[in-house]
Amino acid sequence: MNGNTKSVSALRKKTQTMDFGDLYPGWEAVVWVNPPLKYIEMLQSGVAANVYSSINDLVTDWNFRDEKDNELKKDVKNIREHLPIDLIYALIDKITSAITSPKAKRPAD
Repeated sequence: MNGNTKSVSALRKKTQTMDFGDLYPGWEAVVWVNPPLKYIEMLQSGVAANVYSSINDLVTDWNFRDEKDNELKKDVKNIREHLPIDLIYALIDKITSAITSPKAKRPAD
């Protein structure tokens, strides 16, 4: 390193919007696709608390709603208590696919 840090850009958080319309019409989540490895390890650990925590960290926003059509706040408690299991599995699959896809690995434009 030559000490010139002005030409180095900050690490940008890359996100991708994922559609869950095949399961729940209109539902979308914004997912962090270039996270540190620890989040992927937690997601794939098989330990429920780690999986829920990782989903909470990797999903930066969503428009999910509860049974009474109220906006569902994004937090670990709501993931555990309100999200249907098929949606949790879909989140895990889509997050894993997005993170391991060549597009996610490509440098930002």
